[in-house]
Amino acid sequence: MVEKEIRANLQTAQNQMFPFVNASLDRFEQEAQISMYLKNPTRLKNLFSRVRQQLLTLLHIPEEKRDLWHMGIADSGKRTIEILVHFLCPAHPGKNAIVDTENYVGFNKFSAAKALEKQKHTAFEKPFNIELGRALTVNSEKEFNKLTQMFEENRFDTLWLSWNSTSTGVKERIEHIVKCRNAAQSKTIIIADAASLRLFSNEWELTQADTLPDVFFFSLRKQGLPYQGPNDEYHQAQNSGSVILFNDNARKWADKINTGTLYDSPTLSEYAAGRVTRGDQRPNHIRHLLKLNTACDYFLDPDRKHLAALDAACQSAHSKITDAFACQKEDPLSRFSLFSDPEAQSDSAYILRVPERFSAKKIISDLKDCGILVSGCMHPEMDSQKYIRFAFYPGNNTDEVDYLIHRIKGL
Repeated sequence: MVEKEIRANLQTAQNQMFPFVNASLDRFEQEAQISMYLKNPTRLKNLFSRVRQQLLTLLHIPEEKRDLWHMGIADSGKRTIEILVHFLCPAHPGKNAIVDTENYVGFNKFSAAKALEKQKHTAFEKPFNIELGRALTVNSEKEFNKLTQMFEENRFDTLWLSWNSTSTGVKERIEHIVKCRNAAQSKTIIIADAASLRLFSNEWELTQADTLPDVFFFSLRKQGLPYQGPNDEYHQAQNSGSVILFNDNARKWADKINTGTLYDSPTLSEYAAGRVTRGDQRPNHIRHLLKLNTACDYFLDPDRKHLAALDAACQSAHSKITDAFACQKEDPLSRFSLFSDPEAQSDSAYILRVPERFSAKKIISDLKDCGILVSGCMHPEMDSQKYIRFAFYPGNNTDEVDYLIHRIKGL
């Protein structure tokens, strides 16, 4: 049996990678630059410092506040979660809160909740009853008031959230939550899984440093940055790469918790001093720095034309999807609808309710026959026969969205 050509792979986060980063990485390998950095700690520290400065520029952190922000490189988004639980979450019942609408925050086997249970035999508190697919601060005044009271009472040492959820298709309004914490003068450390949020975007210009969470991190493969090795769970966890951004509040809190290392990771204070792991993953972490450096050089060109082009492509796809599936008109497309509030809709992951006469399994099968790969929903509280999920990340082509909409319209 001949496999049909895949015309639109919207199933996972690592389908399309930026080709210019691939080309640069190949050149670095040919020139033995990895070995050069391994042999020259001063040069490696300078690379680390340069990437940090580029990322803070990308995030529009003002010069006068940059000493308060730090960077770390980790093996992967999955291991980053475990590392941050290890460094930041106290092993005391009732002191860590979580909003568990996201796969890798609340319920996946690699999630923060599972990591805390495994590492410290402690459970996260789940103080909010938030309807899935709705952002905390967009549609729920009652829950926002509960959040304000929680901060005023300083009930929790940490609060874990997703930021651009791939499980519900919501882009959480993190800035509202941070402002709420700041107004209450709470000491709660806010940790955000931003793995699927777009790092390379001009939209950061609209964000103020004081409204960023204390800690947030990005999966490099979800940013279109390639990694080497088999495309399986083990190798992804070991070397797909992530970058962590954190402020002095988080660093000081981690110093207070004062736990040992995990996966040979530097502590937050060591990250702040420009340290890269000295373990077996050191060559891979150098590769991650070189990939970030290459991407930042490209996207931080003087007129930001590459960022503008990437933003335009993502916005085009986003508009096409929300316009198509949020409509209520009597046309074939209105049988499918977005699960999340369009105002809070993520720009990377989309959850669709399928028509009553279909099952998600049939839709997935029919689309695969047309050359389109999508997947079932991941959240355990969502009926897997009523929802399908697809993703659009940097590096994906907007033609893939056009093809998806065209084929769904024909079902």
